[in-house]
Amino acid sequence: MRKQLSFLSSAMLAALLSASPVAAEALTLWLEIGGSADLPFTARCRVEGDGGRETVTLDERVPYRRGFAARTVNCEIEPRSRGRLVVTLRNDRGNSISRSATTAGPGTTIRMSVSR
Repeated sequence: MRKQLSFLSSAMLAALLSASPVAAEALTLWLEIGGSADLPFTARCRVEGDGGRETVTLDERVPYRRGFAARTVNCEIEPRSRGRLVVTLRNDRGNSISRSATTAGPGTTIRMSVSR
């Protein structure tokens, strides 16, 4: 069984938020990846929070959104084909903390680091 310490998928988050006000307070950072529809990308995020440290590896497509209950998130995101990739880290109030974009293809890496 895979252990999930410090991150929540959007579906899991919706269920938790509707059931518990404490869960809403625990979530601090959102990773949002947009741009060219269905653009494939990979990402590696190192997450540090009250539950410890964890590395999250993603192989997804645009659009994508994921929440992290964390103090620190460090991500490296790489497009797997040519297109527009927009990466945003937001706090739980929806304010943008960091944003970067590229239209380059494979071989390009967006690096982002946010500490609470």
